[in-house]
Amino acid sequence: MKIQIEKLLAFVFVSLFVIFLIAYNLNKPRIFVLHSYDTDYSWVTDINEGIDRVLKNRAYNIRYFFMNTKRNPGEDYKQRTGESVVKMIREWNPDILITVDDDAQKYAARYFLDDPKIKIIYTGVNAFPEDYGFDKAGNATGILERLPFEAFKEVFVQMLPPDKHKVMHIADSSSTSVFIQHEVEAYDWSPLVL
Repeated sequence: MKIQIEKLLAFVFVSLFVIFLIAYNLNKPRIFVLHSYDTDYSWVTDINEGIDRVLKNRAYNIRYFFMNTKRNPGEDYKQRTGESVVKMIREWNPDILITVDDDAQKYAARYFLDDPKIKIIYTGVNAFPEDYGFDKAGNATGILERLPFEAFKEVFVQMLPPDKHKVMHIADSSSTSVFIQHEVEAYDWSPLVL
């Protein structure tokens, strides 16, 4: 009888310990990190290292997803991938959504604006915050990626002859370049002519 009670107590202890571990893991804050690109892009690796360094030794459940839109720039691919990741995010129900680069904002983050259960932290955004609705959202904050136009202008003014104060922005047609072009056009280049 004593052996049966010991076995029963051991079983109860192990069962309670397993239940505690499951409950603990289910109640840890969830962070979903969504990248526009893939891990072969050094920027992605650097961002992940920074996130890991900050969250090291903290109790979070973290999931990563890489949209890989740099290698797959077609609109159809981006739409399908965006729909899939939005569904994943809704099913996993994270507390924090970290979105990196513009495609992650356009095809996923904007669907969670003002969601009271999710906080959005965006980074690497070349577009203006209002392009994604971040300027009015109560649950979004982040970092914009901006080029130092003032420094460029200062160098151009010093380098170019006074009668040749013209500059030109040349880029490809990627979404990042399109957003940078909008930023270039919105900047006051005077006395230079863009």
